[in-house]
Amino acid sequence: MCCGENPDMSLAALTILLVLATNTFGQQKPEPISRDTGSDLFWKKLENRVREIAERFDGVMGAAILDLTDDRIILCNADRVFPTASSIKIAILLELYRQDQETRAGAKKAARLDDTYTFDPKDLVEDSRIMAGLTAGVTHVTNRDLAQFTLLL
Repeated sequence: MCCGENPDMSLAALTILLVLATNTFGQQKPEPISRDTGSDLFWKKLENRVREIAERFDGVMGAAILDLTDDRIILCNADRVFPTASSIKIAILLELYRQDQETRAGAKKAARLDDTYTFDPKDLVEDSRIMAGLTAGVTHVTNRDLAQFTLLL
């Protein structure tokens, strides 16, 4: 998320993403759908549509689509390196919420949203405006607080 975005919209989008992700944890993987002609035709149309969009895109676009029912995959520009920017935050937040859910179910050594962290300046990365303003060795924040900070940066 970018600092110029509306924080309420960012929080709403993250909440929706986390609810969707949380609802999928612990569910059984569906049985593979048999590959009939209709399914293969749909898949080919999807592949073609992704390629068309990538070709018309004003820039370089990458895509990875995995069919969770039968592990088919579409890769577009998979050999290219793309800067992650803030997209890495989504994976980190999903993992934090997954671990919190596991802890609530009795797992040991998983992170919890209520775990505390004592601020240490050696953990700062470039442009950590919010964290740089905290008092080293004194300020305590929770993982939940840190997750909120990711929405602001």
